[in-house]
This record gives sequence, structure tokens and C-alpha cells, in this order.
Amino acid sequence: MRYREQLLKCSLPCLIALLVLSQPAAAQGVQVREGLSYSFGVGYGWSRVGCQNCIGQRDGGPSLLAGIGVATSESLVIGLEATGWGRQDDEVRRVHGTASLQANWYPNPRGRMYLTFGGGATFYRASDGGSTALTTTSFGPRVGMGIDLPAGPNSTLTPFVRYSQTLYGNLRFGDGVAISDAGFSLVQVGLSVTWR
Repeated sequence: MRYREQLLKCSLPCLIALLVLSQPAAAQGVQVREGLSYSFGVGYGWSRVGCQNCIGQRDGGPSLLAGIGVATSESLVIGLEATGWGRQDDEVRRVHGTASLQANWYPNPRGRMYLTFGGGATFYRASDGGSTALTTTSFGPRVGMGIDLPAGPNSTLTPFVRYSQTLYGNLRFGDGVAISDAGFSLVQVGLSVTWR
């Protein structure tokens, strides 16, 4: 219940930005998708670690997004995207990140909404500041969506949501395996800026 309330609180700025910017965006018209684009975003995320015999809690924390893409047509942008999430609880610091190959597909080539899908690596680390930490590198799919709102001649503001889920991997502690067949998921909402 707590993470649902946090999701609603974090979604509100994105919805406000969408409503406030919708009128100016309509007046500026649709931007042509071509060439390279660069994105950077901030938001909030919820990370969870689970296994076959346990149910992990989904915890919230600030998150970042960065990407580079190239438009192959008015409907498709292919590129690389990286995200990061972090949380500090007492003396335990957790970091959850992804690096993936993504395809942003615009169902309406002249529209602003896109669906993104792809996959890549997930990195997770939990440490209390000592020399040994819980770590993993695993792989899995990543999906999401966004709405491009024109903010200038060559830039857009994009409210976005992303979800990544790994296939099962091992959570390691030092040289040994602490949890086998662990799953890692990350939900993110935020606002990014894209330059073309």
C-alpha cells in the first residue's frame, strides 16, 4: 500500500506537466523525428529483490535515466538507455541500475506517445560500507511508455514510465552465492528532456 501512495505522489508532477504543456505543444506542431537524440531524466523508482521462496519488499528512492537514440523512421527510434536507482537505509546503501538496447515505437508516426521495449543487463549492489557486498549482474526485458511534449525547436519534455524485470540470477555475497534464482525488478516514473 505504501509504494502505491508513493507512486501516486510521484505521478502527480508528470500529470501536471502534461496538462500544463499540452496547449503550447499543440500550437508548436509535431516535431520531425530524425537523426540522433539525447535524453536525460529524473524521477522516482521502486526496486524489489525476490526469490522462489521469498517475497521481497518494493522500496522507493530517487532515480535517473539517460539515453541516446537514432531515428530509423518517423515511427521508430532505436538506441541505448541506462537507468539508476538508489536508497540509503541506516547504514545499508542499495543501488539498482540497468543498461539496455531499446526501441521506441510511435503507433501514430505524427503523434507524441511512444511505447518502448527492449532488454539488457541489470546491476544490483547492497552494502553496509564494508569490503563485502551483495551483488548481481543479470539480464531481462524492459518496457515502458512516454509522451513527447515540444519544449523548443529541438527539444521535448517527456513524462515517462519504465519497468524492468530480470530473468533469474544469483545474488552473490563475496565469492559465494547468497540467494540463487533471485529476480530483480525496477519501476520508474519521471520527466526527461530530449535534445535532437
